[in-house]
Amino acid sequence: MGRPGSQPLGIRYERASFSNLATFRAESFDAVVSTMALMDGPDFPAAMREIARVLRPGGTLAYSILHPCFATKGMGWVTDDSGRAVKFTVADYFNSEPFVERWKFGHAPNASQVEEFGVPRFDRTLADYINPTVSAGLRLEEICEPRAPESACALYPESFAKFRDHIPWFLYVRASKP
Repeated sequence: MGRPGSQPLGIRYERASFSNLATFRAESFDAVVSTMALMDGPDFPAAMREIARVLRPGGTLAYSILHPCFATKGMGWVTDDSGRAVKFTVADYFNSEPFVERWKFGHAPNASQVEEFGVPRFDRTLADYINPTVSAGLRLEEICEPRAPESACALYPESFAKFRDHIPWFLYVRASKP
């Protein structure tokens, strides 16, 4: 597989909002895959309508998002006296006021040189994701709440083990267009 520009690959790059896919014909895709993006837009129902419009009958939608039941404004860890995370708390689950979350990649090799950046947050409930998916005419096929594998926990215990032990941090949804 070559890089674009080094040899023709037949790839056409387009820039569009996932809630307005007007540049694409109806029923022109066999599959739509979104990895950790649909939670970052203000109009999830419009995104589902547009995805349903561009999917062919029998086509598949697969998306992943931060788990809405746990990634809330009031989330946090409770630690024991040694600093070990022992519980995860959730608050403000129904607070849907948009905000900008500021953070940086703290585990980067050059973490001290990495600048903080903002990510728009549009917290929604589980129903705010599932109902628009169904209302757009898509049929739910599978919902998954994955856990970090033991091998990842062994390599990065400070990052993965506490999530594996307490909560699903991600939600995967697979749906199809009848």
